[in-house]
Amino acid sequence: MALIREAQGDAVALTVDVAAEDSVDRMSGAVARIADKLDVLINNAGVASVPARLLYVLTAEWDRVNAINLRGPFLVPARCCRRCSPRDRRQEQSESGIKERNRGPPPSA
Repeated sequence: MALIREAQGDAVALTVDVAAEDSVDRMSGAVARIADKLDVLINNAGVASVPARLLYVLTAEWDRVNAINLRGPFLVPARCCRRCSPRDRRQEQSESGIKERNRGPPPSA
């Protein structure tokens, strides 16, 4: 961050639990308060477990790794895109609507 500031740029570091919706919501709200728009999102949080035979992996550890590595990459851009410019949201909604029309109705639960 120091290099960015030395180059007259702005940078902010935020601590976020990418697997927790409330934490990601707080982060996206903080970004919205700090900046008019979000130009770049680097979504690269991830963890790895100590290698173990599947027989010895605890369910809690499996859930933790998957929450960070799978849920996080879904939540962060989903929440941050809500903060996109109205034009970007219209484009996203338009593309989403096209996909919905082409896909048909969702399967019943």
